[in-house]
Amino acid sequence: MSTPLLPRQQQKLIKEILQSQDSLFFVIIYETQSIDEIVKILTGVTMSSYEMKKKGVARFRLSNYLPTGERLIDSLKEVVPVCDWIILHTGCSRCPEIVLEFFQYLDKQRFSKPRIVVVGEQIDVSSEDRRMRELFNLGRLVNLVAGEI
Repeated sequence: MSTPLLPRQQQKLIKEILQSQDSLFFVIIYETQSIDEIVKILTGVTMSSYEMKKKGVARFRLSNYLPTGERLIDSLKEVVPVCDWIILHTGCSRCPEIVLEFFQYLDKQRFSKPRIVVVGEQIDVSSEDRRMRELFNLGRLVNLVAGEI
């Protein structure tokens, strides 16, 4: 069962993402909190599926594309030109090389749309997977977990 975001976590999301001009963000959440709520707060769109495109928002779950991640990259390339928001929920502690390379490429680009959010649980971010750690070291980190990761 997931728990709702605390008011301070909601405020942090709004301040550091919605009120910012940056385009690439990383959000760390507790395992018991809901990715659905984060998507709703950031985009205003309710999405009840890990794989969905709706009202300018595309949402994906990295773990659905393991082990290679190639289909994920193909899907991301399709939605980048047409979406306002892209949400990637890791849902795992492994990051395929091709996914890391794609996000490294995006990190070097200048753009205002789409807004890209990579969401990972604290345990996924602190895993032993080098590529996952590198993924979360790109862009700007918005840490919703109390204390350091």
